[in-house]
Amino acid sequence: MDASLVGKRVSVVTADGQHIVGTLTGMDQFLNLCFADATAIVYSPSGDAGGGDDDGAYPAGPPEESPLGGFVLRGDEVACIGLVNTVLEAALDRTDHRFDGFTGQSAATAAPVA
Repeated sequence: MDASLVGKRVSVVTADGQHIVGTLTGMDQFLNLCFADATAIVYSPSGDAGGGDDDGAYPAGPPEESPLGGFVLRGDEVACIGLVNTVLEAALDRTDHRFDGFTGQSAATAAPVA
């Protein structure tokens, strides 16, 4: 990974699907990442994830942001990392985002997104 990301705001998706956004303050050769002002963004599924009964229902709502502060992420947990456009992030309204589950379609059969 390029050390030019140090000191910039980045978005990381972990191997277990967590989404973490924060200012990257350091990294090493094993891709261990150090963050300042990190935030975990938790996307909850909307509707019933339990197959029709009320036991598996999730609240339909906007993603929750959990402040983590200073945070270290082990390199073997990093699945994807990217630079955040801070201008677009400031204008982003996360209250409009929902996770509605996976459709089960493969990429080859899914309808194109316009």
